[in-house]
Amino acid sequence: MAALRLIKGNHWLSDVLAGAGVGLASTELAYWVYPRVQRVLIKGLQDRALVLPYYQAGAAGLTAVLVLR
Repeated sequence: MAALRLIKGNHWLSDVLAGAGVGLASTELAYWVYPRVQRVLIKGLQDRALVLPYYQAGAAGLTAVLVLR
């Protein structure tokens, strides 16, 4: 898809490379941060809780899910 945008002249190569870099960096950061956040926020709940970060329309936050048995 990026190649088509370059061919059509909608993006420069630097745009495509920067977007790929941001995507790779944010994925690596999520894989590094997520286990640490889970350990701190869910201490003692083991596999019954899930905390997910989100960012949408300029707002950031956390979504928490707790399974009651």
